[in-house]
Amino acid sequence: MARICRRLAEPRKCTVLSVDTWLGAPIVYTDPNAIIHTELSDGNGNLKLFEKFLKNMILSNISDIVTPLRLPSLGAAHVLNCFKIKADMIYIDGDHEYEGVKADLAAYYPIVKKGGLFFGDDAENVDVRRAVREMVAALSGQLQWAENRKDRATWLTWKLL
Repeated sequence: MARICRRLAEPRKCTVLSVDTWLGAPIVYTDPNAIIHTELSDGNGNLKLFEKFLKNMILSNISDIVTPLRLPSLGAAHVLNCFKIKADMIYIDGDHEYEGVKADLAAYYPIVKKGGLFFGDDAENVDVRRAVREMVAALSGQLQWAENRKDRATWLTWKLL
């Protein structure tokens, strides 16, 4: 992901707004065999995903181009709208259910500047892929789907208008 951010942001001289809670998937909290005792945990069941993300940003030399917004995706969109913030590039790690993805896309479409990019993960998830492709089709001429051949888990859309 770091290479994608650097490759996309540097030529445009812009930053990537990264929206996530960094709380992990629900299974982490419900499955006793999940990653509770790994480097992503303090050993007491408390995940350190955000700390790991920040460390990875520094190690990948992208802390100058990525700004994290640690909120649920729709809450973050509300904050950005309240402050009338527009972004060149937004990475969304939000809902992974069909209706939730549609809501995220609708909320972030007005926030992304013309010519901007919004992208996210879990494109291999059928609900995520379906919602993104449907929005691209519905906004034909305004959004463009970009297939990421190196990382098929990432979806990308360019806002053309």
